[in-house]
Parts: sequence; C-alpha cells; structure tokens
Amino acid sequence: LADHVVVELGRGAVVEAAAAPGASGGALSVVTDLGRRYVLADRDVLAMLGYANVRPLRLPAGLVSLVPAGATLDPAAARAVAAPA
Repeated sequence: LADHVVVELGRGAVVEAAAAPGASGGALSVVTDLGRRYVLADRDVLAMLGYANVRPLRLPAGLVSLVPAGATLDPAAARAVAAPA
C-alpha cells in the first residue's frame, strides 16, 4: 500500500474512498496540490464544482485517510448564517 499521494502542481483529483475492493458508496473528496482533501457533502456537489462529468478515482479508504482533511464542502453549511464574534 502506498504511503503518500502526489498531485501535480495546479491540479486536483476527485477520489472515492473505497472501504473494500468492489464496495460502493464511499465518501467523495477533492484532493488538492496543497496536500489537503475536502470531503463532499454529497454527489451533487461534484456538479456544483464543475466536475459533473468526472469519474472519481477509487482508492482504498485507508490511503485517502492519510491525506489531511480540510473543511467539508457542504452548500447547506455555506449558506448558514455565522454567529457574530
């Protein structure tokens, strides 16, 4: 099993975390060239980001979890009103 992922500068990857070979329904994430993965709230977010026709790269969930997580990309959370500081 690989212990790192390299993403070309200026690029990203759409990945699906597979719990086991042949398993379906894994979490989708965008992995950036800055070494972060951003979990998508659901498959509809792919189209919102312009990735409607992109087929996610299926990777073992254990490998995907090694990439540090950023914020979840969730349109509902983005529309929420923030409390004043």
